[in-house]
Amino acid sequence: MLLLAFSCDRDIGIDVEHTRTICDEQVIAKQFFAPREKAVLQGLLPQQRQRAFFHCWTRKEAYIKALGGGLSIALDSFEVTLLPNEPAQLLKVAGHTVKASDWSMADLDIHPDYVAALAVKSPQPQIYSWTAPIETEIVNHSND
Repeated sequence: MLLLAFSCDRDIGIDVEHTRTICDEQVIAKQFFAPREKAVLQGLLPQQRQRAFFHCWTRKEAYIKALGGGLSIALDSFEVTLLPNEPAQLLKVAGHTVKASDWSMADLDIHPDYVAALAVKSPQPQIYSWTAPIETEIVNHSND
């Protein structure tokens, strides 16, 4: 799966994850998520946790990619939404000069087996998307 995001004059980041069973989602959340995110995740029904985990993770990854700092930015230093059917949003940024209200986030509905998020430094961005058809045939052009 490949996602690309472009902007002429705004910081922008994008992330995509294949949803799969993760046995240690709570361990990962405990290490990387902000306190409120951990509490929200723990309060969900077991069948809701996996998708909520991936929503949280992709929103966080999209945001740090937009900042350009990569994993040098602590994932627990800011909070995002993660509840099922809750709009993607940056809620709080601790220890930075960044204001959460300067940012917008969006979930990208690309495929039932994937979760994707976009973060852009703009309170009301115009987001346009285009989906290319997925090719299922692999062609080998080697001289074998």
